[in-house]
Amino acid sequence: MKKIICLSLTLSLMLLFLTASQAQDTNLDLLRASDVNGDGVVNILDLTLIASRFGAIPTEDQRLNPDVNADGFVNILDLTLVAGHLGKTIRPPVAFVSANPSIDSQLEITDTITLTFDNIPEDITVSTGIATITDKIVAITGPFDPGALALTVTWRDGTETLNYTIRTPATFVSAIPASGTQLLTDDTITITFDNTPENVTVSAGTAKTFDKAVTITGPFDPGDLSLTITWRDGAQTLNYTIRTPATFVSAIPSDGAELAPDATITVTFNKAPENVIANNGTAKTFGKAVTITGPFDPGDLSLTITWRDGTQTLNYTVRTPVAFVRANPAAGAELTVDNTIILTFDNRPNDLTVSTGDAKIRGKKVTITGPFDPGSLDLTITWADGSQTLTYTVRTPDTEAPRITSGTVRDGDKSIDPEAINARAHIEVEFSEAVTGNISLQTVAGVNAGWIGKVNGKKATLELVRGRELDNGTTYVIVGKVSDAAGNETRLNITFTTEIKPKSTGVPFPVTDATFNTLVLQSEVPVVVEFWKDG
Repeated sequence: MKKIICLSLTLSLMLLFLTASQAQDTNLDLLRASDVNGDGVVNILDLTLIASRFGAIPTEDQRLNPDVNADGFVNILDLTLVAGHLGKTIRPPVAFVSANPSIDSQLEITDTITLTFDNIPEDITVSTGIATITDKIVAITGPFDPGALALTVTWRDGTETLNYTIRTPATFVSAIPASGTQLLTDDTITITFDNTPENVTVSAGTAKTFDKAVTITGPFDPGDLSLTITWRDGAQTLNYTIRTPATFVSAIPSDGAELAPDATITVTFNKAPENVIANNGTAKTFGKAVTITGPFDPGDLSLTITWRDGTQTLNYTVRTPVAFVRANPAAGAELTVDNTIILTFDNRPNDLTVSTGDAKIRGKKVTITGPFDPGSLDLTITWADGSQTLTYTVRTPDTEAPRITSGTVRDGDKSIDPEAINARAHIEVEFSEAVTGNISLQTVAGVNAGWIGKVNGKKATLELVRGRELDNGTTYVIVGKVSDAAGNETRLNITFTTEIKPKSTGVPFPVTDATFNTLVLQSEVPVVVEFWKDG
């Protein structure tokens, strides 16, 4: 039998504190080193850690370093330094996280650079621009000088240099032909800039960039042309007058196509045609477009359009129209998001589209598959001869996994009284909805604790088996998996630790083999071995 006599160092540590309490804070790094256990406060726990390792030589991979002054030894100097900072809190250094735009990006002179830190930076300055701090965000606004930019950002805890390239903006110089000139429909306009413009778009014509010049080619519509050129750095509007006779351009449907009796034919010209006449149907002019509507007789159609500047003949075949018959499920039904809708027509429909879903045609049948958005669904089917709108209600699917709402213990709980749980004889975990599944209690090493797990309704229960009570100073894990009626799963992994009893009082006490781990190795205060013996 081993016998250990443990003596408390509490009195010595308090005397040390009274001696060193007059020390002054002159070094932030030393203050941070005094927080040995890294909990943000210098207190008796840090002194205790140093005392427990007194006389030791720390190693590089040691997680908690009691060598406060980094002289290679744990000694009275370390205790003195910590005692001098007792009760003080440590502000963690603020670190740079990211920049937007990212480093090495190309910027405009008026761009804003947004910096993100892990906490609110203090005493921030920038080498150029104006910095505005909002919580953890620093916005740096220009204008910045064109060329290479090395932006240095300095704050209380560090400095960061960000490199960017500031682009010189392109400015409009001239246009040939000049604004106000009369052009032909196929003329070319050349625009000159002082630098190569980027992202050039034009309101009419086709633009091509050649170094500092942009050429814009037609054809342009006859009449007044307000040509707007837009580029990365600005916009310019040039006004011209375009003249040309009206000529036929195209027809929709095109010549030779098949039509429905009530189809509309749209004929397009390069300018608004005058005195339009059609030998079949009714013609109406809308600017450069002429619409010709039926009804047209089934069979061959030779449609001649005549206008002031010419004539054009288009040949079509007019067919018998296809009609909608029914839908399954019928309109008004309730659907799931992945339902299938089957439409029936009296003949195979042509040019069929649907407002949502995916449509496939097989003979007279059309199959429309989802997924469909939950809620009210107005499904519009359009084909060559007509359209049909069907209204449905799509149910919202359950995609949310069950949530843990409460329980006997919470994940991460420390110092749980095992006697109270053993007296209750069960542990409960409650969920946000009814679930099924399994639950068990294990030690942190994965050994089954022997409790009986049950899942019923919104509650999972672990029932105590006599002889398998919770022990002091042990870490347990509640594991398992539950799912709701929709199949959404939640995995359980709730870790808690029972309290350690008895705690050392700082007076001599005997220790046996059975109590060695609990009373000595897990003691919260230093333990001194006075003597031991076998037997």
